[in-house]
Amino acid sequence: MEETSSIQKGAPDLIRVIKPKGMGNIQLEEVPIPKFNSRQVLVRTAKTLISRGSELFRRYIMEEAVSPSIMGYSLTGTIEEIGSEVTEYHVGQRVMVVAPHAQYAIGDIDSLVKSSIMPLTENVSFEEGTFLLLAKEATAWVDSSGVKADDQVVVLGQGVVGSLMMQLLRGRQVKQIITVDTLPL
Repeated sequence: MEETSSIQKGAPDLIRVIKPKGMGNIQLEEVPIPKFNSRQVLVRTAKTLISRGSELFRRYIMEEAVSPSIMGYSLTGTIEEIGSEVTEYHVGQRVMVVAPHAQYAIGDIDSLVKSSIMPLTENVSFEEGTFLLLAKEATAWVDSSGVKADDQVVVLGQGVVGSLMMQLLRGRQVKQIITVDTLPL
């Protein structure tokens, strides 16, 4: 696959990314705009999601658990460029991408994670779209748990996914939901 650089008029040579810097701090850093290949899309970021579980706890308590290169994993934006072999997406399309916090990101249509890039419908805001992958995962986990209305359920962790799971369980009207979290945030 050939590698392509940004060809859009007015696209910057450098972009801003968010990186951790010491205990509890972040910094903006300028890096070259990502290069993408013929099976990828270049997305200009509108909104990104920060999860307290991975971004705050793991990064500062268990640094080896999360790559310190760039923070984040879920963003929404608009496709600015597409690779020559991309047929299922188009320039100007609103999407959610599994990618770190950055001004621009790469969406890979061949990713092993089939939902690493998902179109957003017009009724889903950029902000709401950042939760799309996590909501999908939380729903799958609740669905596979086999909980019933008369069950008592413990949800370990009240980060983004744990909070979404709690809301899904409330909707199923389980008898009792107990939530547990170790972070004093």
